[in-house]
Amino acid sequence: MGYKHIVRQYVESNDPVEMEMLTTLTDEFVHKVNEKHPDMVDDYIHKLKMYLHPLSDKDCAAHVVSMFKNKDGSSGAHWDYDTTTKVMEAKGYNFEPQVWMWALNMIYSDYYNPDFSDSVYIGLAYDFLTDVDVHMTSTEKAEKYIRTFMF
Repeated sequence: MGYKHIVRQYVESNDPVEMEMLTTLTDEFVHKVNEKHPDMVDDYIHKLKMYLHPLSDKDCAAHVVSMFKNKDGSSGAHWDYDTTTKVMEAKGYNFEPQVWMWALNMIYSDYYNPDFSDSVYIGLAYDFLTDVDVHMTSTEKAEKYIRTFMF
C-alpha cells in the first residue's frame, strides 16, 4: 500500500483527528528528510504552497508569471510587481497586489495584440477579476484559474 492510497484513506475517513495525525506524521517525516536533504524539502514545501495558494505572496505570483509563454513570443512578466502595483493604486483598484500583477500579465500573455495600448490590458485584467458571473473573490478566481490551467 503506497502513500497516496494511505492518504486517500485518511481523507475518506473525514475525521479531523485522523487528518491531524496524518499532518503530524508527515511533518515529522519532512523534518527528518530536511536534515539530510534541505533542498528537496524546500522544493516539496514550495510545490505544496504553490498548488494550494499560487498567489499567496509576491514571490509565488512572480514564480507563476515566470512560467508564462507570451503570445508576443517573449516569456515571463511583461510588467514587474512594482509597476503593476503603481498602476493598481493609481486606478484605485482594491486587489491584492500579487493577484493584480498576475492578472495583468496573464491578460498580456494570452491576448497580446500590437494594436492594444496598456489601458486595454488594464481594462481586460480588471474585467477578468471583477466578473459578476463568478461567485468568488478575485483571488479565489485567479488561483482556481491557475490550478486548472497551469498545474
